[in-house]
Amino acid sequence: MAEELDDAQTMEVIHIVEREIAQARAEDRVISREHLVQVVSQETKMQGKLFDYVVEQYCDQNAPGIPGFLRSDVESPFLRIATVVNVLLMLGSGIAGVVRFSRGEASWPFFVASVVFCGLSLLTFYNSTKEPQA
Repeated sequence: MAEELDDAQTMEVIHIVEREIAQARAEDRVISREHLVQVVSQETKMQGKLFDYVVEQYCDQNAPGIPGFLRSDVESPFLRIATVVNVLLMLGSGIAGVVRFSRGEASWPFFVASVVFCGLSLLTFYNSTKEPQA
């Protein structure tokens, strides 16, 4: 993929990567290779796939301690999916409770489950919107 970038573009990518790494170290925050690719893509207004190879090569040679992904890169989408699943389970158990109540059957377990899933959905939504900690 690096053959698609000319030397000037490659040097620009390396300059941006070096600046971001220096800034992250000065602010004492963690940074990932995925984040570096996103920053380079935003600043150069080109697709991120072009920069994967350059960022990987630079980090392998000059900054091997930078991980590919951080926990926060993956955690937030997972929590959002968990929120949606919990909301669907809450709605399903609530509807099942209403149906059983209308038939005169015991419905309280479904309403309890609905409240539990409501609490879990609120918790996962809150955690997905929190700022990640280093």
